[in-house]
Amino acid sequence: HYEDSSGSNQTGATDSGAAYIFERNTDGSWNEVSILKTSVIAGNDKNGYSVSISGNYAIVGSYSAREAYIYELVNGNWGTEVSGETYRTETKILSGGGIWAFGYSVGIDGNYAVVGNAYDGVVAHNQGAAFIFKRDTDGSWNETEILRPGTYNDTQYGNDNFGWSVSISGSYAIVGALETKIGNKTKQGAAFIYELDPSTGKWGSAVSGQTYRNETAMVTAGNGGGEFGYSVSINGDNAVVGAWELNVRNRSKAGDIFLFTRNNSNNNWEINNNLNQNTEQWGNSKFGSSVCISDNYIMGGA
Repeated sequence: HYEDSSGSNQTGATDSGAAYIFERNTDGSWNEVSILKTSVIAGNDKNGYSVSISGNYAIVGSYSAREAYIYELVNGNWGTEVSGETYRTETKILSGGGIWAFGYSVGIDGNYAVVGNAYDGVVAHNQGAAFIFKRDTDGSWNETEILRPGTYNDTQYGNDNFGWSVSISGSYAIVGALETKIGNKTKQGAAFIYELDPSTGKWGSAVSGQTYRNETAMVTAGNGGGEFGYSVSINGDNAVVGAWELNVRNRSKAGDIFLFTRNNSNNNWEINNNLNQNTEQWGNSKFGSSVCISDNYIMGGA
């Protein structure tokens, strides 16, 4: 997101940002196949601050531009061709209504995308929000849901930064709120899971008199200052959450990653494992600064 752009329509576009698509070849090698930019390029847009890909669709967040961009793979090409340029531009724009930091985090799976805004202040200062978009049969992407936290929602003080991280998989979306205060534990953090009801097409739980939706479940772990929810990833009935500043075994800010699994008998999300208990992270490693889960594999950044 710090890449500069130059050209006839990009003069002075410092920190405009970009994203890159790589494709795996039959011999197992990976090659760059597309450079993704936007149709309107401006300095400090921070395009590429957040990215996600699923099937024939990629999404790129540009929080300073207050937008997220969908790129569709058609006939081996991503997005829209730009005459005389090597990069490609978006297929669709997802707008945050001009609210700064929309696109801070993004996730996509199938016909659904989720976009986080960790600094949304509609309910409380920097409380945050996340937005669900759905692809319709005509190819358009439309906002269908606004997600907000219902549990540990400090509407007086805000600053939960809900939407700092997001992920979506099938009928579940997860949103991290790393600054959430749990009891008297400041910045313990939390993650909120929203389930799609196929009969209504709605995510999460209804809130009387409100257009936004609250979580189906809330998970947390660790201790004060751990910033649980800094990173999140979900795949089917399993979710992983990073607490990158958690003190572990007397090691300051060693960090940890927690695995949660949905109990099919009662639909609860229960802690399955924490991964730092079997690793040798040093202080300030910040294990859990990024996480990803896919099928039988979990990956964590330190």
